[in-house]
Amino acid sequence: MTATVRVTLLLLVTVAAATTLTTTTASSSCSDLLSAKLPWTQVPAAPNAHVPSARFGHSAVWHAASKSVLVYGGILGKLGSTVTSQLLRGTLRAATSDVEWKQLSAAPSPRVDHCAVLGDDGDSMFVFGGRTHAGQFPAQMLRYSIAHDTWSEVDAKAINTELPIGRRCANNWVRTISGDRAIMFGGNNGTMDSGDVWSFEFKTLTWSKMSDFLPDFTTTQGSHSSAVIAEPHADAAHQPKDPDFLLFGDIQRQQVNTGVFLWRSKEINFSPFRDDALSGAPSTRTGLTMVSAAQHNAIYVFGGRDNANGDAAVDKFFQDAYRVDVDTKSIGNSRWHSASYSGETKVLPDARSLHSAVLADETCMLVFGGLTINNDRLDDLWAFDVTYPGVFPAFPDDRHNHDHPDKGHFVGYTILVVVFLIIATAVGVSIRKRRREKYLARKQRVIATSTYRRMDDDEADNQADNDKMLIAGENLTDGLGDRYYDPPPLQNERADDNDVL
Repeated sequence: MTATVRVTLLLLVTVAAATTLTTTTASSSCSDLLSAKLPWTQVPAAPNAHVPSARFGHSAVWHAASKSVLVYGGILGKLGSTVTSQLLRGTLRAATSDVEWKQLSAAPSPRVDHCAVLGDDGDSMFVFGGRTHAGQFPAQMLRYSIAHDTWSEVDAKAINTELPIGRRCANNWVRTISGDRAIMFGGNNGTMDSGDVWSFEFKTLTWSKMSDFLPDFTTTQGSHSSAVIAEPHADAAHQPKDPDFLLFGDIQRQQVNTGVFLWRSKEINFSPFRDDALSGAPSTRTGLTMVSAAQHNAIYVFGGRDNANGDAAVDKFFQDAYRVDVDTKSIGNSRWHSASYSGETKVLPDARSLHSAVLADETCMLVFGGLTINNDRLDDLWAFDVTYPGVFPAFPDDRHNHDHPDKGHFVGYTILVVVFLIIATAVGVSIRKRRREKYLARKQRVIATSTYRRMDDDEADNQADNDKMLIAGENLTDGLGDRYYDPPPLQNERADDNDVL
């Protein structure tokens, strides 16, 4: 096998391996986590394991390292009103297509309608705000260590000495794509709505206010939802800029009830979605959930209720799902897509509000619990494969978040380049070594031939006789039958690349 063929085969194998790696990384879905075969799959509890109580107003975060969802707080029971401090971990098991629930250490205080995010270390959960069983709205932050199963209070600091007040903030404290901070908008402390925007930095445990209270901005009991989208580049000082994020829910500004607003950090202001950007959008609602797919500047919306009467017995509850592809440069180019099902794929969870939702691996949305019509509370876990064929259209290529490319492709092509460089270096060293060896061999033959010709006649005759004996006995000639064979000049010598490998 020639060197060229071998190098070509090695490169083809490398490309195939890198392509397999990127395809595997990018195509991860609910089927990888749960062997799911439909868009929506109800995930049963593992046999002989803890079964969670029905609840609403709780929080949830996704812990990728353990393939688990952490559920904290909420109001328990089918008809009860007890605010709990209970913390649960639900670990997904692909082999058995179920979830193994386990009760963890309880928090120092019970909370409902609070907000929770995963810390920058990927091993801590931060909890802020909410309401206690006594009706208080604490501003104290809690931190839970996933590795050690312990709780602690966070001594948060403030820039300019100002800290956010306690509030209902369910689904409104969202971690940035870079993971260094979490952004919070608005809420309600039982007596008034808040319209301020805050940023919390994990490393320094510091709050900073991004925007003051907006007097013309109103929400319904803090039951709107938000999700981070674009992550701008760092500025000249290499400090990360504040991201943009989307608000959706029963929100009004200047009495314009579109329900959808885009926060622009550069402008420090909200821009409403109007007619051109609302085509196909869900109806205005409260108590919904939104999760962000950062790779594509897309957000998934599920559930909620219309809150038309403020009474769960007569309000309309939703079980629909949407994806909005956000164009941060031109809001009018943003597009909404309603999930589409057909035939046997139309298996849906109950309509609900005040549930929790997390996005696992950017492809699998996990929905747990919530409140449904007639004040019934739910204890079910559902997995929604947002990449299931035909449910949503393909992502528009021109609206991908190029600041954050697919990590699978990045890793795969990086490996491809590294392996190619290694192969190229090895081939180069091998060629140089072989050429050097052939050059030295030719040089020795030339020296030997020159010495041979300078022998005197007697020595030459003796040598000729000896050569004849050797030729007759061992056939040690160079194959041309001429003892005075003269090799070609060194300067015309060319290495045979086909003999390299």
